[in-house]
Amino acid sequence: MSELACRIGVARQTAHQVVHALIGMHLLEQVPGPGTARRVLIRTTAEGRRVHEGAQATIAVMESVLADRIGATAVDALRQTPAADWGEPRLIAAP
Repeated sequence: MSELACRIGVARQTAHQVVHALIGMHLLEQVPGPGTARRVLIRTTAEGRRVHEGAQATIAVMESVLADRIGATAVDALRQTPAADWGEPRLIAAP
């Protein structure tokens, strides 16, 4: 769980909560890891893969429709914006 939290940039407790919620939804499963009983692997279930593929197909349709309306270059820019380095956030006083 610690490795997962580090990879996605969230607190260990947050990763734990999300993973166990997804396990409860039967989208992920927890299996023993190799070598030691303390290590566990988290992997997608068949249902998790089905849901992921459906979501990817839906996103592809949405991007295609959007590209027809605003152009593929603009869609690419929209896709890249959230991952851009925005620098350090400024502190803003509440009004």
